[in-house]
Order: sequence, then structure tokens, then C-alpha cells
Amino acid sequence: MQEIKFRAWLKIEHRWADVDELLGHLPVKYFYKPQAVLRFGNGNRMYDINLFSGLKDKKGKEIYEKDIVNYGADPSVVVFENGCFWSRAGQYELYIHRDIEVIGNIYENPELLR
Repeated sequence: MQEIKFRAWLKIEHRWADVDELLGHLPVKYFYKPQAVLRFGNGNRMYDINLFSGLKDKKGKEIYEKDIVNYGADPSVVVFENGCFWSRAGQYELYIHRDIEVIGNIYENPELLR
């Protein structure tokens, strides 16, 4: 069975937070809506929740949506769409590529996409 994991980016504070701890303080129940990054508000904070793809890159790093990956083409963002995790460069499903490498994410490394 595939492990279901999430990570949370605190938009205002520009840092990662523990999802379990974060959700314990939110006035909403946790759910995941495909094709969208969830945004939860708690006072002045905003959070982006990213879903784990169930895959690891060639160095063993977990691949989440909104990661920036590289596998010989231009760097591209991982998205969850139509029930699959995709990398926009070439429109390939991630599991096809054995040499894929996570080089960053859209929050901490947006310059990698320029």
C-alpha cells in the first residue's frame, strides 16, 4: 500500500511546517482536493499543502507536488492532475523516469524555473 503523506508550506513565514501539528490548530477537517493546492487560513497565516507522489528521485529524496525536478530536460514543476503526478517538461508521468532528480521547489527555489 502506498504511503499517503503531505507537507505544508507556511506562506507568510516562508518555511515548512509539520502537517499533523498544523492541522491540529486549524478549524477545518483535513482533506485533499486533486488538481489544486489546498490553502488553509488561521488568522493571518496561509498554508499550502503538497501531496507526496509515493516516488523517490535517483538520490532517494521523496518527490512531492510543487517540487522542481530535472531529468535531462529543462527543470519543471511536479503537478497532480487527472489522478497522476506529472512533470510539465515533456508531459511525462514521473514513474517513467528513473533518472529524475529533485532540485528544489516552487517556494524556496522559484529562480530554477526562469
